[in-house]
Amino acid sequence: MIETEISIIVNRKTDIDLIQQKIIENNFRFPVYVLEFEEGFQIKTTSDYEEWELDTLILNSFPEYEFTTDLEKGRKEIRLQISSLKIM
Repeated sequence: MIETEISIIVNRKTDIDLIQQKIIENNFRFPVYVLEFEEGFQIKTTSDYEEWELDTLILNSFPEYEFTTDLEKGRKEIRLQISSLKIM
């Protein structure tokens, strides 16, 4: 079985509730962990499905921001980072 580990790094505390709501709307069947660090938050979960719908739900919640796969240094605010890793 292939599992997908999903990590969302959130830089604004005000965005946590919105992202949690999107996770609830996506009907996760797996535990979701919210970790608080000095510099921000991290939301982690592991699923047996890739959860592409979650990416779209979250990205559509921030229409005033652009989606990028190539992060630049110091030129734009990074509001959140979504990453996934397949585990075999």
